[in-house]
Amino acid sequence: MIKAARKPGKSADATLDLARQVLEIEAQAVRALIERMVAVVTGAGTGIGAATVRRLAARGARYVALQVDADNQPARHLYEKIGFLPLGEVTQYVRPSLRSQPLRADPPPDFARPARYADRNTLWALYRRALPDALSFAEAVDADVYRLGLRWSLVNLLNGNAEAWHVPNRGADGALHAAVRTRVNYEGAYHHLELLIEPPCDADTGRALAASALQRFAMFIPKPIFVAQSHSSPVARAALCENGFAPRRTLIHMRLSL
Repeated sequence: MIKAARKPGKSADATLDLARQVLEIEAQAVRALIERMVAVVTGAGTGIGAATVRRLAARGARYVALQVDADNQPARHLYEKIGFLPLGEVTQYVRPSLRSQPLRADPPPDFARPARYADRNTLWALYRRALPDALSFAEAVDADVYRLGLRWSLVNLLNGNAEAWHVPNRGADGALHAAVRTRVNYEGAYHHLELLIEPPCDADTGRALAASALQRFAMFIPKPIFVAQSHSSPVARAALCENGFAPRRTLIHMRLSL
């Protein structure tokens, strides 16, 4: 939403000129979005949002994506009536810092280890099974964080080794069915954690793996820890809750093909 208000001593023409400049900047941003063929519109159901959707469609956009709170049934019903389809959901969890709330139980010794370069293919396959479509939801997935290798190592090093992957020591079948990513946030309000887990792993495995990874945050400035679980399951939910995470909200991701 753009607001153009008159300031004391400014003429109406000057205010209109400023508004035109702002609109031109917005138009350039829209063109940049169109060139990448991705458009995310806020308030796409009615009014300016709906008009923006029509304009984007006329300029070649393939789809419009949005996210709506799961508890906001009127808004979700409106979007579905327009033609938006629900494609998935993301549940957000938060736990206090380890200093404020220590782990309920320490993980078994040597249960998990840092991921190695040799794990790159199995970790990538685990990610692809968890998120098969990089544009399934309203926000594009940064697939590079799931590609262990030289590029990931260099980027991570330049960012102060903010990220780390941990995996359990292999099970009886020698496969990798769970992994956890931690990200230290040096400037923001939260540290971040992401849990990838699939059968045959159970909640105990997920709990122990997440607890092993959480211990990393003890070395940094205490902050609450945030999780956006876009591939939620009862096993993942139990593993997080047993480590002190509480669900905050669930967002439904929806998409309208144009």
